[in-house]
Amino acid sequence: MADPFAPSELQRTPMERFAKAHTEGLLRARTELQIQPAGSAIRYTVELIGVDATSRMAIVSAPRGADRSLMAVHQGQIVVCRWMSPSTAFRFEAAISRLVFDPMPVLYLGEMHGIQYRQLRELPRVRTAIAASLRTPVPMAAMVTDLSVSGARVGVSNVIALDVGQDAELVLRVRLFQQDFTLTLACHIASDQGETDPDHPDIHFYGLGFAHLRGEEQLALHGIVQQQLATEGDRLGRLLQVEATQGTLATQITPLPNFPPRDTP
Repeated sequence: MADPFAPSELQRTPMERFAKAHTEGLLRARTELQIQPAGSAIRYTVELIGVDATSRMAIVSAPRGADRSLMAVHQGQIVVCRWMSPSTAFRFEAAISRLVFDPMPVLYLGEMHGIQYRQLRELPRVRTAIAASLRTPVPMAAMVTDLSVSGARVGVSNVIALDVGQDAELVLRVRLFQQDFTLTLACHIASDQGETDPDHPDIHFYGLGFAHLRGEEQLALHGIVQQQLATEGDRLGRLLQVEATQGTLATQITPLPNFPPRDTP
């Protein structure tokens, strides 16, 4: 049987193009949040540049319009911010404490207050780019695009349609602690998410739920997730948690609207 992991097998299918683009995109990915000037209905997606733990400020890229032109903001202006960590959705307000234009336009957001948060899942879910094989029972090449200990999202060729509730096996090749591991995980098709990537219309996405995992499989998945979290860093989450526990208004709330962040006209 042909190895579904082999590049020679993928190069003749849309999976090769998708796998390459997704992997490169993940390497370029940055932490994003959404900011909305107080009193405005417009939301902008900005990039988190860093967190200054000493001054308790978040440094973000300056907001830009659809034509990439800089939006007018000023020091002291209040903005509403929305951000999703791997497990928790946050909404908070902050003041623009400083504007810097050289070498690139950035905002310093301080005086964070009105912090609201809701835990979306007990176990964190992370973005990944892991080559895999999905057996249904016919094996097909797959790309795991996000992962948690309880499930995953995969992209596969749309040539074969899968049914929600169908049993499957997900085979992963991962590297942990300087060693290569192959995991064979029992799962089922939990959701049919369709062909949601306009750049790769031949790729169909499914949500998987893991079932009957052994202890060592759970530990391996936990290690993969934690390794990815360490790579991405969770600087903003740590700052918000500190602010929320030191006298600022932090409230457990009902679902927050419009996550993940998106630009809203």
